Amino acid sequence: MKEGIGIGHILFFVMFFTLTDNFGQANVIVSGVHNGKSPTEGKRNVLKGGTTHFESFAVDLLTLKAGEKKSRMAAPKDAEEVIIVKAGKVQVSIESGNMTLGSGSVAFIIPGDRYTFENQGTEPATYYRLTFKSKSRSQKNIIESFLIEGNDVPMKSSERGGRRDFFNKSTFTCQKFEMHVTTLNKGLASHAPHTHPEEEIILMIKGNGTMIIGTDEVEVPSESLVFLASGVSHGFKNTGPEQCEYFAIQWK
Repeated sequence: MKEGIGIGHILFFVMFFTLTDNFGQANVIVSGVHNGKSPTEGKRNVLKGGTTHFESFAVDLLTLKAGEKKSRMAAPKDAEEVIIVKAGKVQVSIESGNMTLGSGSVAFIIPGDRYTFENQGTEPATYYRLTFKSKSRSQKNIIESFLIEGNDVPMKSSERGGRRDFFNKSTFTCQKFEMHVTTLNKGLASHAPHTHPEEEIILMIKGNGTMIIGTDEVEVPSESLVFLASGVSHGFKNTGPEQCEYFAIQWK
């Protein structure tokens, strides 16, 4: 006699698909504040996982000792990298040239490009490395690797403080990748809480503040990194005793 599907079978399938779904979501990065303190040497991972847009996304902090050189034979063939110098000065060599980059400077590395970082100073140098692989490759406006010295980016002053626009481009992995630095006077909010489809990273360069994330208001200490998922309501306010500065990085 044939047996039908009993309650035990149903419970098994419910548990299986629940566990499978939870496993698939385990590495999804949620909105929140992360510690951006520099390691004394070597590498420290700040966050890692998947996002709405990226199949994989990682932020690492790396510290080079005085005189130390770090070579990467090539960036991943299916991922881009953004380097942001946090402290010190490093000599950066990419396939199209080289430049000495100071604090607040940026290197954008396209998939497969080789690059070298060397600390030619007498003090440690630290930099963020963002590595990201998209769920779907952009098919237009593919760019070359490039370097930007932060001090060369002009400031557009305003009554709130100012803004320096680094770039806004389509890339190998993104329809849009935009990056700027905001300077915000004490006691002011950058803007009212809002949402947008782009995902976003906030990197505190100087000062501190508070961030509304969804329905929560959280402290954003100096050197923090904030990840904001697509569609999450957010707004930043400078609650410190002086001007603050932060990188804002958006993509979709």
